[in-house]
Amino acid sequence: MRPWSNTSGPEPKDEHAIRTSQKVNVVVGAFFLISLSAAHLLFYVDALFFTRQPSLVRHPDSYFKCLACLDLLTILLLLAWSRFSSARFRAVAALLIATGFIILVGRELLSMFL
Repeated sequence: MRPWSNTSGPEPKDEHAIRTSQKVNVVVGAFFLISLSAAHLLFYVDALFFTRQPSLVRHPDSYFKCLACLDLLTILLLLAWSRFSSARFRAVAALLIATGFIILVGRELLSMFL
């Protein structure tokens, strides 16, 4: 920052580096969010509609441990990227986690009553 300048922002030569860094953070965050969303979607659709598969019937604990690990990974990613990510990214990740837990709890409640 120049002492005679009225702006409190970074030097003009650093603005390009800052913008590039922000773009990289957005792209990497979006990639992780999309891949975790796809994994969650596949697991939850499988848990809701294809529960008659022999692998799920034989190993239900490992199946739901995998779902819990995906949620934990999403939470850790959310915490790691919270400094760099936008509020939109954090909101979508939180919504993804909440939806997953609601689906898992709903599935368990349905299995108790049916």
